[in-house]
Amino acid sequence: MKLLQCIMLFALLASFSQLHAARISDITNTKHNLSMGSGGVEAQSESQICVFCHTPHGANTQPQAPLWNRKLEGDTGYSATYAMYDSSSMDASALAGGPPAAPTNASKLCLSCHDGVIAIGAVNVSNGVANPNLAMNNTAGDGTMPVGDGENSGYTRNLGTDLTNDHPISITYDSTLVAADGELVDPLISLHVGVRGPGVRPLIPLIPDPLDGNTPKLECISCHDPHVRDDTGADIKFLRLNRFQTNNDPVGQGGDPQLVNFNENNDIICLACHNKAGWVESAHANELVANEQYTNAAAAIRDFPSGIQVWQAACLNCHDTHTVAGSRRLLREGTDSTNSPKTGGSSEIQETCYQCHSNDGTTGGVATLTSQGDNTQVPNIKSDFQLSRFMPITSIDQRVSEEVHDIGTANSGTLGQLGKDFIESPLLLGKGNLSNRHVECTDCHNPHRVTKNRLASDDPANPAAAGTHDHNTGAHDNLISGVLRGSWGVEPVYANSEFTQIPINFNVKRGLPPNGVSMSGDPNTYGYVTREYQICLKCHSNYAYDDVSGIAGHNYAGRPALGVAGGSTPSGTNNMTIYTNQSMEFQVPIGHEGEGTSPTPTGAEWSGAYTCSTAGGGGMMGGATPGTCDARTNNHRGWHPVMRPTGRSAATRGMVSSAIFESPFDAAVGTQTMYCTDCHGSATTAIGTSRPGDTEDDKPWGPHGSSNNFLLQGEWNTSTGSGQAPGLCFKCHSFNDYSCDETTGGGGGWGGHGGGMHGGGSCGAAGTYEDSGFSNKNLNISNNNN
Repeated sequence: MKLLQCIMLFALLASFSQLHAARISDITNTKHNLSMGSGGVEAQSESQICVFCHTPHGANTQPQAPLWNRKLEGDTGYSATYAMYDSSSMDASALAGGPPAAPTNASKLCLSCHDGVIAIGAVNVSNGVANPNLAMNNTAGDGTMPVGDGENSGYTRNLGTDLTNDHPISITYDSTLVAADGELVDPLISLHVGVRGPGVRPLIPLIPDPLDGNTPKLECISCHDPHVRDDTGADIKFLRLNRFQTNNDPVGQGGDPQLVNFNENNDIICLACHNKAGWVESAHANELVANEQYTNAAAAIRDFPSGIQVWQAACLNCHDTHTVAGSRRLLREGTDSTNSPKTGGSSEIQETCYQCHSNDGTTGGVATLTSQGDNTQVPNIKSDFQLSRFMPITSIDQRVSEEVHDIGTANSGTLGQLGKDFIESPLLLGKGNLSNRHVECTDCHNPHRVTKNRLASDDPANPAAAGTHDHNTGAHDNLISGVLRGSWGVEPVYANSEFTQIPINFNVKRGLPPNGVSMSGDPNTYGYVTREYQICLKCHSNYAYDDVSGIAGHNYAGRPALGVAGGSTPSGTNNMTIYTNQSMEFQVPIGHEGEGTSPTPTGAEWSGAYTCSTAGGGGMMGGATPGTCDARTNNHRGWHPVMRPTGRSAATRGMVSSAIFESPFDAAVGTQTMYCTDCHGSATTAIGTSRPGDTEDDKPWGPHGSSNNFLLQGEWNTSTGSGQAPGLCFKCHSFNDYSCDETTGGGGGWGGHGGGMHGGGSCGAAGTYEDSGFSNKNLNISNNNN
């Protein structure tokens, strides 16, 4: 068996060594040989090969037309109006005041066939005859380029005149662009990208534009050489460099392992220009992680070699330089088309992700990988978005029914290179216009940076069992795991510790945590995201909507309402109609940590409904004289430790043991923290744990969707705590202690009660507590909190 495995591995490596052989100019053995008998698109009688592009006499006289034997757009009889690629994160457009009006320079040569406007056989001169129309076989009905798998699919080379779904061309590529973008290679210092000139032939040539002061432009021929032949058994698409990745990047550029040290023998051609921070270590590029193979059917659709693995396909897993019409940012299969393969449609980012992160894939009606979806290491995320409650990830479920998401848009909280870190304007998150509220996969994840590590700062060279946090044993924390590595978020800034007071500002966190760094310090000291809540709060706080008070019972119109987006919780659930402000609720005033006297008001009402208890500081119902319990000296804010610990240890709480908390929350009571996703995510009926499945590969973590309202892992309603053992609260709190009969003897600092701490009452009943954070200790709601 081992011998067989070795033979198969050798065969696979041998096949890929052929994919990256030296390029050989041999047009006779390429698809650009259109002469009679060549196969494919071919002439009926013309035997000359070069005549379809070149002629020694009577050539096109436009600048830089190399003895060109075809009309170019703008010549008599050849008129086209082009729509050029553009996006808010394309700095070339911003610097030039907009995208190019039309293809220029050498790209017009390629488009004289590939835009499908004039016939392939329409040359200027052939055998001394001017303007013949050479008869061709296997073209479209009008003699133009055939449409392949569909005119608007990503699997045609009849690009048309709508180039919005094609890699940008005719853009200025210089050091100014490099500085603005932040992830491009500088042609002034690069060994492989440079301006073509006499005696200068860079691997990636930028073409001087004589009609624009010889400004260096990126053109079709910067990546493609129309004369090079395919390698044996591989379709290299006339690329000057590797179409696929050969080996993992062994070292980082300049000693930085997070940057590309481009090697023409190892690396995919995209990396020659695009130096994506974090990519070489990411889960999608790591051969120890992304080692799933494409199915033969999926590989064939993409013109990939049989047996190719995800890390080898690299950028081409998610992007296609000539992708389906309607897709944005060159995302492969990124539209709402229901055809297989997709043909046109409107942009749907998640469809690109679903190619692998589903059970069925989205292309050609077949699964993309031989191992994907349920119970594999490629989690099935798609099924969570098909539950009754889900994040409104599809355009039809968003309020304006179109994709609002747009990275690289203006953000006053941070400046420069916004597209690099997927930064988005708060206005597009809902600030000032709740109709813009949306969510996309890339709002939470940066696919160029995610790793399969328990902590985002762990060494990606040593992948863990999963890219989510370790929820098994030991002290629990809120530090981001590898699946959130490199995402952006916000840290709230508070001016007042009183409950109901919302943040006055937010500090934007962006960039990559260095490998090996400790992220456990004060979150304000890091420029990058270190906590999960920082990602959540960029939408679930007044950073993304208007608010004057975060109180749950005050329905301020600036906050989003329940039930307005597809998949959201219906209005009126648990008597709620407006969402609360989580940044207000989870605030942790330092003076309120621990137990005892709080130096600042909590915002809670003190009342004669309480009498003070010395058994751990709790309050119990009684008929004391008004004022007996002062909200300032005997009370403090209560919160789930999402942002900071409570500071209230088992001893401080008057607990005999920490057994009233389920593992792992019994390990460091008072100093531990937790994730938003310890409560929000796929529903699980398990008691005593918030793990979504029994194994790492069972169900995915994350607030993608749930069968429960508010995307909760357990039910949270008027019955929770009263005989409802699988309820939300008992994923962390012991049901036996918090429901009817205390069985562990843990105690809880509740004086005066016999039996269980809550006397069998439901968790959400009036007079018990509110869920995220509240003005009273233990999230206790008094009769005066209304």
